[in-house]
Amino acid sequence: MAAKKIWADTPLHLIDTTTFSRDNSHAAYYVATQMALAHNGILRGLNSIYLQAPNIPLADTKAKHDFLTYMQCWSESMHHHHECEETIFFPDIERITGVEGLMEQNVEQHRAFTPGFDAFQEYARACKPKDFDGQK
Repeated sequence: MAAKKIWADTPLHLIDTTTFSRDNSHAAYYVATQMALAHNGILRGLNSIYLQAPNIPLADTKAKHDFLTYMQCWSESMHHHHECEETIFFPDIERITGVEGLMEQNVEQHRAFTPGFDAFQEYARACKPKDFDGQK
């Protein structure tokens, strides 16, 4: 029997785009699809970190260094994504709709998990490869 392939679509579940990606009756469907796909890329990155961390050999300092770098890159891309949403995308949505504060709930959601992302990023930056243990 073939080994089961493990994909990076768990443990955090991806956003299903089926219901709106096939509807081109309004540009908002296209934007929603693109945003969902961008977030799915972020989720897959985090899932891959979660799934791969326990498999990094403890004796392989180079692999641990590379993995910590991967974690840093994921974290930096996450922060960049949020910054772009908050400084460009969300204000544009509010301007287009004419509804000031429409995206405030999204900004609040970002703020809710920013401390965790900051701690993750600091760990990835500060951890010495010799000290990294993906089992923990």
